[in-house]
Amino acid sequence: MDDFELDFSKSNGYFVNCSLIAEDKGLLDVTRQLAKRLIQVDYMTVGEFFQYLPDESLKVLLHGSEMTDENPNMLDDILLIAMMLAGAEGASEIKDEHDAMKAVAQFTSFVALESLFRKGLIKLYRENMSFSDDLGNKIVAERAW
Repeated sequence: MDDFELDFSKSNGYFVNCSLIAEDKGLLDVTRQLAKRLIQVDYMTVGEFFQYLPDESLKVLLHGSEMTDENPNMLDDILLIAMMLAGAEGASEIKDEHDAMKAVAQFTSFVALESLFRKGLIKLYRENMSFSDDLGNKIVAERAW
């Protein structure tokens, strides 16, 4: 995929084309696999995505979440995954750059929480993982001890 720039000033939000993402060899395998899955199903929760995410893919996303000079292109994949998941759960609409950056921040937090959970350091309630603003006081994670 060529580098892209989101320009919300000329649109009313975004549309993620899963067919193009699924075929783009320049993207991470996890990004392409999610796009392929979303072509088949209309709905997917964030927790469901992480439940079936292989450990190796989680490691790649965790490394990519650091967004250092070593991995500048990872933001493309992180943003696309966050946008696809937000749309797949139907709980969040990304209308501008602020919404996009909020979704990226939430997704990178979910990646870190999943990593801590798999190491046995926290309890994680995947059913409460969501991009939605109306989760109320639902607990997503807590200490494992």
